[in-house]
Amino acid sequence: MNTLVRDRNKEQFDSLAVSDRFNREGYVILRNSVDVSVVASAAECLSRQFGAFCPNGDDSPRVIEHAAMLVGEKRYQVAPFFEAPFALPSICCAVKVVSVVERILGAGFNLSSLGAVISLAGAPPQHVHRDFEGIFGGVPIDGMLPSFAATLIIPLVEVTEENGPTMIWPGSHRLCGPHGTWSLSDAVRPLLKLGDCLLMDYRVVHAGGANNSGVSRPILYNVYSRPWFRDHLNFRAINRFNTPSVRLPLANEVQKMLSPDDLAGLSSAQLGGA
Repeated sequence: MNTLVRDRNKEQFDSLAVSDRFNREGYVILRNSVDVSVVASAAECLSRQFGAFCPNGDDSPRVIEHAAMLVGEKRYQVAPFFEAPFALPSICCAVKVVSVVERILGAGFNLSSLGAVISLAGAPPQHVHRDFEGIFGGVPIDGMLPSFAATLIIPLVEVTEENGPTMIWPGSHRLCGPHGTWSLSDAVRPLLKLGDCLLMDYRVVHAGGANNSGVSRPILYNVYSRPWFRDHLNFRAINRFNTPSVRLPLANEVQKMLSPDDLAGLSSAQLGGA
């Protein structure tokens, strides 16, 4: 039986149909999926932690060891503290998101990383890439396999044509192995309002768009994965979770999404202990 939940507009949401589209296209847009007030809180908190990278930030851009790194010209990946508001259930395990991810990755999926990518004003288009080639290194059989990981993008500002929507090549997660140039005319560029999310297969070909606006474009990302998968490529220079100075307890719903190894790395305070 289909899992049905209600969004804020009281429309029925069919997670089975949405997951089918995800498996076919390699991505799906989830409208009105995250509480806008929590998104606003996350945007404000990110600006305090990484001021130079965010709209109205007042510091100079800098690379912070294991917490911020350059991932393209004027484009930074950062690791905010793994605590509220970033680690709230409404960000990490929103009802609509979980109903889809469970169908894609199974009920025992993990939250395997959390961070943000910030495109500064004037950033050119990002290089076209996949987040992960495939379990077997990007051979044709990789495109035949079910999804093993997916990235959820939560915009902290509205994503418009001007500030650089993510370009996605639909169906490219099924075309692993040698391939020619990916034509820009074949890419889709989803526009997102606050509260919307973009869920992408870890193998799908994509690239951040050019930011032609006058301000930065920050987005949060959550990576969800099957329990056996570990990303050994993308987190060599930056933390999957930025936890060293965290003192606030994590909600039980979030703790249950973490792997045993990640739980072991949390302090007793984060686990709700004394």
